[in-house]
Amino acid sequence: MSRLTIMGDIDEERRRQIKIFGDDRHDPIEWFGILAEEHGEVSKAIIENYDWKNHRFKLENQKEALHYREELVQVAAVCVAMIEDLDRKLTEKYTREMENGTRENGNS
Repeated sequence: MSRLTIMGDIDEERRRQIKIFGDDRHDPIEWFGILAEEHGEVSKAIIENYDWKNHRFKLENQKEALHYREELVQVAAVCVAMIEDLDRKLTEKYTREMENGTRENGNS
C-alpha cells in the first residue's frame, strides 16, 4: 500500500473523529490519555495475534490483521488531532500577541 493511501486513510479517520467529537481542544495531559487509550487498542490487537511459540505476528487471519491496521490508523489520527490542536493554540496565541503589539521574549 502506498504512503498516499495510508495518509488518505488517516485523513478519513480524522474526519470521522471530527464528526463524532468535533474539533477537540484538550490540554496535553488529556491528549496523552486519549492517545494512551488508542495505544492500548493497538497493544491488544498485537497480543491477541502474536504467536508466542514462534515469536511472530500472525497475519493469516485477514480480519484480525485489518483490525490491527485500523487501530494504527486511529492512533495516527489522534496524533494529527493533537498537532491540529497545538497549531490552533499557537496561532491564536501569536495572533493575540500581534494584535496587542507584544513579542514573545521567553515569558508569556
